[in-house]
Amino acid sequence: MASGLGTKVGTATAIAVSAGSADLHDARVVARPSALEIDPNGDARFADAADRSGSVVRGYAGRVGDPVDLVTDDGRTFSGDELVARTLAGLIEEAGPHTSVVVAHPTEWSSYTVDRLRSAAAERGIEAEYAPEALCTVAWLQQTPDAVADGVVAVVDQGQSGTTASVVRTGDEAVLLGRTVRSDDTGGAAIDGLLLEHVLAQVDTDALDPADPATVDALADLRERCATAKEALSADTDTVVPVRLPGVSADVRVVRSELEELLRESADDVVRVVEDALRSAGVDAATLSRVVLAGGGGAIPLLTETLSARLRVPLTLSSDPAATSAWGAALTATRLAAVAPAAAAATTDDAETDLIAPIERRPERALPPVPVTPHSHAKPATGRRRAGVVVGVAAAVAVLAAGGLSVGVATGVVDNPISDSPATSAVVEPASVDDATGGETTGIGSAATGSAGATNPSTGARIPGSTAAGSPTTSTAPGAPGAAVPTGAAEVPGVTAPDVQVPSVNAPTLPAYTPPPAPTFQAPSLPQYTPPNVVGGITNGVGGVADGVGGVVGGVGDTAGSVVGGVGQGVGGLLGGLTGQ
Repeated sequence: MASGLGTKVGTATAIAVSAGSADLHDARVVARPSALEIDPNGDARFADAADRSGSVVRGYAGRVGDPVDLVTDDGRTFSGDELVARTLAGLIEEAGPHTSVVVAHPTEWSSYTVDRLRSAAAERGIEAEYAPEALCTVAWLQQTPDAVADGVVAVVDQGQSGTTASVVRTGDEAVLLGRTVRSDDTGGAAIDGLLLEHVLAQVDTDALDPADPATVDALADLRERCATAKEALSADTDTVVPVRLPGVSADVRVVRSELEELLRESADDVVRVVEDALRSAGVDAATLSRVVLAGGGGAIPLLTETLSARLRVPLTLSSDPAATSAWGAALTATRLAAVAPAAAAATTDDAETDLIAPIERRPERALPPVPVTPHSHAKPATGRRRAGVVVGVAAAVAVLAAGGLSVGVATGVVDNPISDSPATSAVVEPASVDDATGGETTGIGSAATGSAGATNPSTGARIPGSTAAGSPTTSTAPGAPGAAVPTGAAEVPGVTAPDVQVPSVNAPTLPAYTPPPAPTFQAPSLPQYTPPNVVGGITNGVGGVADGVGGVVGGVGDTAGSVVGGVGQGVGGLLGGLTGQ
């Protein structure tokens, strides 16, 4: 029986849904933690807290396509592609063989990331189809009473690592609109961290050593218990979280209202993510037909209340929100499984119907060579006939060169069709000229009977005016007055060939071609450029400077002479006063 398998590898949980029919009444769910234990031999299995013998690796679901590998406790490295492919292989092995397998992958993945996972899965022998989680969620919605035949639906998936919002148009084929918007601040892991802080605030942690490995392991276990309490508060109004830390042992009671107070800001962030997705798709919130919640965080009552109050549209939520996309993938797989046998049968029928038997080539029948026998009245060409042919060819060349009259074809190239009757020879009769003043020039080829016309049985001569059936067409050309056309006829018994004078024709003289003289180009005259007299200006400038210098020198000399004369007179007067003269 045809069956389908839908799979999904989430950050926290890996889910497989097996179904044998489209209504999913016989569906079976396999859920395992997204954590692999890899033994020293390299074999992997789902991690079991009770029995561990190898290195455990987690957090690889969002690392597909990441060039950085994950490192185990013992130093071994594995790529995210390989670890997710191993998880898929483990799910398929537990679920059993199926006709068709569909893998639901995060909607925001690029085609490169999907191809990386497809290649890694193919290396492990997994043949599957891959579909975005948003489209798988809409496939699940379409088989519920809340199905939207033709409209716009918003899919909100709050998983462990973050929240994504996508807009899908329903119809014959669901189509994604715009881009998928994602926020890592509103995922389940962020909510678990908020609840862990709230629980630790209720106990005394002053004596804890954060660097102690025992404290680190105890905090990791407490975080898992907080995640369990978060899920319990989706249905219950209160729950108890056991706290077991080094030196600390207590039970902390948490009520739903406390959790909702912690999540109020996160719920507002989810609404903003949905509004961004609607804006990217160009869709107004008033035109939304429905909002579908998926992922583990979709079961939180505060989230559904906030979305409904802010968007004013009805909401749909499955009983197991974390497995919604896997259920949709299983539905898609069952439909593919139902179509596959019919498609295979149709292909087989077409192959049997359209196949054409090879055409056998018949062996080619070898045809015997056609015997050629000389005709009874054909004679070898004589010297006179050869001379006539040479003269005729020369005349034809001369007439064609002068652009004169056309000459009838007198040669005989004859097709000899192959028939079952005994072959006969092909005989070519010469062309006849009725008169020398421009009559009919007839080119006569042989017919299938081997003769060009009726002949006299006793003499073998052709009867004038007779033609053979199947003779070629007749061409007529006007003759030049007084000019005879050579026939190149063969000798026929009882018939004397007339002497034909071939006129000499001079070929016309063509005038010699003289090319026209090339035009003379007169280059334009350009005005002569006279540079300015720079040297003269410099010379004049130098002269002026020299004159100025000379004047200065002369002035200095005059001044010096006056000073000297004055000093002399002063000295003389002084001496005269001393001597009394």
